[in-house]
Amino acid sequence: MDRMTTRRELLIALGAGVLAAPWAAFAQSPTKVWRIGVLRPGSRPASGSRASGGYASFVEGVRDLGYVEGRNITVQQQFADDNPERLPDSLRSL
Repeated sequence: MDRMTTRRELLIALGAGVLAAPWAAFAQSPTKVWRIGVLRPGSRPASGSRASGGYASFVEGVRDLGYVEGRNITVQQQFADDNPERLPDSLRSL
């Protein structure tokens, strides 16, 4: 009887491990990182200056939705430097 109990416990433990393995893999899957491209017709702000009101509002709104740059979103900006002819090239490089 003791030997039968040990075998039964071993089979239960193995079965539980096989059933738990797919769930463990699913739980460890990385969060999708969304990529957002921002095309700006103006020029790049000088380093150290604050972001313009529109872009700052965009970043705040995205943050309010639970997105954090570097964790679950990446924001890439392209600037046309006040030259409308550069817009198509800037868009392609996003």
